Amino acid sequence: MTNQPKYRTGLGTSDADSITLLGHDLASELLGKISFGELAFYLIAKKRPTKGQLVMFEAVLTALADHGFTPTAIAARLTYASAPDSLQGALAAGLLGGGSRFLGVTEDCAHFLAAELARIGEV
Repeated sequence: MTNQPKYRTGLGTSDADSITLLGHDLASELLGKISFGELAFYLIAKKRPTKGQLVMFEAVLTALADHGFTPTAIAARLTYASAPDSLQGALAAGLLGGGSRFLGVTEDCAHFLAAELARIGEV
């Protein structure tokens, strides 16, 4: 593969021999050394989380992991079951069905967490 294309994004680069993510070699510096939650925070905030930030971030991810039998989750699941080759359609179905009863509650939680973090000086 002499003409292997190089791919560059704002998050990293790759070539035939390596993948670099946020300035770190994926294979030697990140895999097995950083948790999924820590990497997700790092990708979003462009900085490594403190221990407290990581605990809170992973708690929020865990709380959001299962939406159960809410109308938005059912719409997304049924759409995906109907057209598994069109994941974006299922995602759209779930997101577009959001409102004050289900997904709006998540927004309320985000406002509460932001206010608490501001109160204790984390933001």
